Amino acid sequence: MENLNEILPEGPSFGLIEVHHAGTNIITLGLASTEQQVGSQYQLLYSSKIKSQTMQILNSCKVDIVDLLPGTEYTFTIIKIVDGKHTNSESVSVFTEAIPPGNVQVSNVSSSTVSLTWETPAGEVEGYVVTCICDSEKHGEQTTDSDSVTFSDLKPGLNYDFDIKTQLKSGGLSQPVSTSAQTETELEGFLKKLGLKEHCKEKLSLSSVLQIDMKAVTEEAAKCLSDLPWCFLKKLMMVKN
Repeated sequence: MENLNEILPEGPSFGLIEVHHAGTNIITLGLASTEQQVGSQYQLLYSSKIKSQTMQILNSCKVDIVDLLPGTEYTFTIIKIVDGKHTNSESVSVFTEAIPPGNVQVSNVSSSTVSLTWETPAGEVEGYVVTCICDSEKHGEQTTDSDSVTFSDLKPGLNYDFDIKTQLKSGGLSQPVSTSAQTETELEGFLKKLGLKEHCKEKLSLSSVLQIDMKAVTEEAAKCLSDLPWCFLKKLMMVKN
């Protein structure tokens, strides 16, 4: 690529560039109507941190710059050429549209909390904006620079929707990616502490009870809440025997 300092003419810019569209991998530029002159020629130079290109454009058409990276800042410079000489120029910086995070997962749910994780998308990502919605009303919003978030102080047994947007260094936001989760009921939360959540909707099978025999019955005290139900059953089987 040619040296920009050798190409760019000295002097002020004259409002050459109009930005018509910025997508995830395409930016459409055009010339200001005051600059559209028959026979005029223009040179377009554009670059990001990892890519530089040069192309010729006509004054009467828009130009699509394609195969760009999402969520990335590009600097575009248009140089007006008159009689084979570079006259005036103008530069503008534009971000391509960000893409939302991928592979959003509900990593943990309790009666009052929901935790989410996701994969970092391509681009110059500054962070994420995560919105929590319940019954079509905004319950809360968090901004984070990590790839996970936890919402607390939720109500048990309710369905919550979550919208996650990628935020660029420019402040621009991607389209949201959505997921939902239902918090545990208070009963489910209690059974989870006792290690019996799987039996909330399924009865304890006879085969599980029959596994409690004289070898399984000990005087060992319960060490945690999840030990209590089995200790109780063991005691009950001792009484029966």
